[in-house]
Amino acid sequence: MNQDKSQQPSPQTSAVTCDSGGPDLLTPLGAACLTALVRIGDNSAAPGGTTELSINAVQGQLAWGTVDGYLNSGQTAIQLVALPGGGTSGVSWTVDDAGALVYSHRTYGTITNVAVQAIAVYPTDGNPMEGPISITWSSISITFYDVNNNEADSTCGTEVSASQGDLKKGVDPLDLPNSVTVYSPPSGFTAVRVTVEGYVQLLSQDSNHPNVPILTANELVGKIYVWAASCAAS
Repeated sequence: MNQDKSQQPSPQTSAVTCDSGGPDLLTPLGAACLTALVRIGDNSAAPGGTTELSINAVQGQLAWGTVDGYLNSGQTAIQLVALPGGGTSGVSWTVDDAGALVYSHRTYGTITNVAVQAIAVYPTDGNPMEGPISITWSSISITFYDVNNNEADSTCGTEVSASQGDLKKGVDPLDLPNSVTVYSPPSGFTAVRVTVEGYVQLLSQDSNHPNVPILTANELVGKIYVWAASCAAS
């Protein structure tokens, strides 16, 4: 006799825990299995230049937006997907309309943690910064899935940002230079898949470094890390 599907249990949802602070939060977690990155790069979508985005060894190009000659990427949509087990086409990293970067060279088991990091590096070319710079992840949504498609969703840590202050106005240059939030599935939840969605915005109002790149490809950097058991090259 066929089972009435209306009587089958629906997937359950539980809450993700968050821990926010500085880069020291990453140390006890060790090397990440996956690292998705955005940065200033050389602000060109043309192949062969300095990259603006990557997922592990796969790199991509993207031209960030500007307003009146200053870097302003606007709210740029992002999505990272790590499918169960990884392997061929197991991981995708999508930033705005640049097209998904697909990564096939990691296999893994249980997904244990995700972290989102924002880094703002003070210019070192001798020209004082005259205006703040910042990178902000916003509307961050982390969803872990188990083998039964039950979900653990994040309701915390929805924004992670880093900035350098305006030296001309006497603001400490070490404003919020390196911020991290670590997301963990609840105790007893065995995650095999994860999605990370939200937005990233890169901004500069620094009149001494108005163009993109401001100074170097790594002056504003955002990273998303994924840790997993049994992570291996494939």
